[in-house]
Amino acid sequence: PATAMIGKVFASELAPGPQGTTNSVNRPLAGVTISVDGAEQELRTVTKADGTFVLAPCPAGRFFVLVDGRTAVGSEWPNGAYYAFVGKAWEAIAGRTNNLAGGTGEIFLPFQSQYFFYFAHG
Repeated sequence: PATAMIGKVFASELAPGPQGTTNSVNRPLAGVTISVDGAEQELRTVTKADGTFVLAPCPAGRFFVLVDGRTAVGSEWPNGAYYAFVGKAWEAIAGRTNNLAGGTGEIFLPFQSQYFFYFAHG
């Protein structure tokens, strides 16, 4: 029961850094749905405005999650471009609430054009 996964979801493309700099920064994605495969309705969470999430509770040991960028702010699914929907294998140590998703805690989702969707699935 005290087992949780934590992490942060970013767009694959960089965003401009602070005004007056030439640096680029990772752009967090809000509204991404993360769920445990096979228990999507019971074990799920949504990323906050800063892209962070806590999936609690989550299974101990190795399990699979679905990271659904189609629900992210900025996605226009099903009628336009969207952030990717991916499956990932994660592993959690029982009783820890600081398990890092995917080992680093960071997930990057590419932006898919509507043309890509029709080409790949049409």
